[in-house]
Amino acid sequence: MCAIYCVFDFAVMNLFSRQISMLFLDKPDEQILSCIRQYVFWNSAMYIFLVFINIFRYGIQGMGFSNVAMFAGFFELAARGVVALYFVPKFGFDAVCFANPAAWIAADLFLIPAFLVVKKRLERKFGQG
Repeated sequence: MCAIYCVFDFAVMNLFSRQISMLFLDKPDEQILSCIRQYVFWNSAMYIFLVFINIFRYGIQGMGFSNVAMFAGFFELAARGVVALYFVPKFGFDAVCFANPAAWIAADLFLIPAFLVVKKRLERKFGQG
């Protein structure tokens, strides 16, 4: 189901990126619209990583480990900082387009193992069943 949602969002965002963008622009500017299309394309193509953040972060919080889930924000911030400091100067706007996906992936790299650890801890505490 998540994959269908991501494909649907990707299609809608990319089919209507110009119309949505014009809600925020006074007049069409092809250079700006081109940058917006590029940004929307790469961010919406990586929504699956954002879905994983929501599933695992909220799962961890729901199991009573909100303090663990908060650390994912640090990984997101660190990834955006690395992209801004090291990749944007070298790759420019292309790197800006990947800042959010990089943050989502970094958070997932923390959250997925954290979820498994928390789950195992609760299984030991309350039994396997």
